[in-house]
Amino acid sequence: MDFATTADLRFSVLRRRTSSAVARRGFVPLAKWTAILAAADIAGVGLIAVVVFWLYASPLNYDDGQLWVGLASFLFGWIIAAWLQNLYARKTLLSGARVHSQNGLAACALTFGIVLLLGFALKFIGGVSRGWLLT
Repeated sequence: MDFATTADLRFSVLRRRTSSAVARRGFVPLAKWTAILAAADIAGVGLIAVVVFWLYASPLNYDDGQLWVGLASFLFGWIIAAWLQNLYARKTLLSGARVHSQNGLAACALTFGIVLLLGFALKFIGGVSRGWLLT
């Protein structure tokens, strides 16, 4: 059997086998959108923290310093967790919702652990609250 005489080298056959359903899109600049997304994540959590502190902790006469230490430890933890999970990387942002959700949930869990670690280490948290179980 001679390969040179039996191979079908017509372009229509090759084109049909290698064509795929990949949609071609233009250049997507993600730098601006990544910065907006990261800022929105941090601002959203900050706003939620202030509202929850105002509704839950202020009537119980909690110290305002706990809010600021909590927000600072969140910011520190979120930067580390987002970096470790590549949350704002191009590959993650352009992937499906499942991958993005998994990385986001892992980053949230890691950030929550860092916040608790810093809270207990800096002695701003003395006991366990039932509210932690709700978050």
